[in-house]
Amino acid sequence: MTSDLDREAEAIANRWPELVPLHHAAPPELPVDQWPSVLFDYVEGASAETETPRALPAMLAVGTISAAVQRVLSVQVKPGYIEPANLFIAVGLPPGTRKSGEFKRATRPLMRWEAKQKESAAQKKAEAESKLQTHNQRVGELRKKAAKATDDNEAEALAQQVADLEAKAPTIPQAARLFTGDVTTEHLGAIMGDQREATAVMNAEGGLFETMAGRYGNQVPNFDLYLSGHAGDPVRVDRGSREPVILDDPRLTVCLAVQPDVLSTLSSKPGFRGRGLLGRFLYAVPESNLGDRDGDGPAMNAWVLDQYETALDELIDYGQTGDPVTLHLSADAFQTWQTLWAEIEAGMKAGERFESMRDWAGKAPGAAARLAAMFHAFRHGRALAMHEISASDMQAAADTIRALADHATAVYDLMSADPLIDGARVVLRWISRHGLTTFTARQCYQHHKSRFPRMADLEPVLAVLVERGYIREADQATGKPGRPSLAYEVNPGFWG
Repeated sequence: MTSDLDREAEAIANRWPELVPLHHAAPPELPVDQWPSVLFDYVEGASAETETPRALPAMLAVGTISAAVQRVLSVQVKPGYIEPANLFIAVGLPPGTRKSGEFKRATRPLMRWEAKQKESAAQKKAEAESKLQTHNQRVGELRKKAAKATDDNEAEALAQQVADLEAKAPTIPQAARLFTGDVTTEHLGAIMGDQREATAVMNAEGGLFETMAGRYGNQVPNFDLYLSGHAGDPVRVDRGSREPVILDDPRLTVCLAVQPDVLSTLSSKPGFRGRGLLGRFLYAVPESNLGDRDGDGPAMNAWVLDQYETALDELIDYGQTGDPVTLHLSADAFQTWQTLWAEIEAGMKAGERFESMRDWAGKAPGAAARLAAMFHAFRHGRALAMHEISASDMQAAADTIRALADHATAVYDLMSADPLIDGARVVLRWISRHGLTTFTARQCYQHHKSRFPRMADLEPVLAVLVERGYIREADQATGKPGRPSLAYEVNPGFWG
């Protein structure tokens, strides 16, 4: 017969400690249902077809809108406070999540417009090159005559003719462009100068961060232009043999789709955080659905895609031909923005949620105003200057920033993550995916050899899970020849 003392001892033995979380809750979905209806339909259709999280096509579409209108658009939040309407965006998803495909779809209006410009410029370029060849021959003949002239007055007159003619040399037209991909900072300044001070850097890879960190400059960080291009601050660069870069009102959009591992290393790059680069990005790190896809997503509705591209075509044309315009908030929209500002400001106090990421939070209200301008522009097209930004577009932007704040928190957590904690998360996802209540160290190792090459690499990770209360050692598994593998039980509290 079991005594009360034995039962009490058994109960104590079965008692589990309280779970200590390994990470924050998964970031929430973006409130795309509040975005302009055509944009919402596009995001839903793209997400369904490629079986990608909504945040990927959503943020890539917003980045494309920014690239289209940034040259001409600003937003006045209140008198004395104006934000340029351009955004820095970074979406983090693992390989195999169709980032490149969604990137091509979202930016197709930009590429199509550039292709037309290239075709149009080709004939003009051929004509200009022919005229330049004739022009250079005339200059050469005059120069020879000036050199042979024996009379000083005649030589001076001929030299002046040469100078006047050279000043009238035909210029070779360059096709207008909207965006580039992997580019050095120095060349980016030249591109912006050629493209009326506005361009976008858009890529489905993360190499741009390495370039900023000095990959092509002896590991000397070079991202001042990105800071100025985000803020619209004047740029004056004079460096030796290079052509000077002079930009009075630069506008730069950055839109990247990268692997989470790229984001995890950003805070270690010199100056990235201390000088405010990381705080300028809107991050989205949705949960990957790899392993849960069925491979049979329905094709996007052709009408929806056409509506999206038509809206972008109109905005691209407006951004290239329209005059600069400063949007204003309606009274209700300003109140919505002010509420968000107060909420974020309070969150930056010591001990509050944004204390450790004030660099990002300090830029968030301004990003909300910029995002509202994107929604407004997409909604109204060429008539965007005729309307104030509505309360509904500002509310959509504010709620999107609230959601993105959780994504930014996850990114900042990722940037400061302990490798053992990161490994523990991987093992915990394996436990969850397979519904395990018990397992052995050997089983865990067999499933994670690519991450933990040796059992010795896995053991400290399992120790973290024991320490945090997720698992505990059980009776060793026997029944097979050789050394028995250490067994573990999973805390029932993990399953709720």
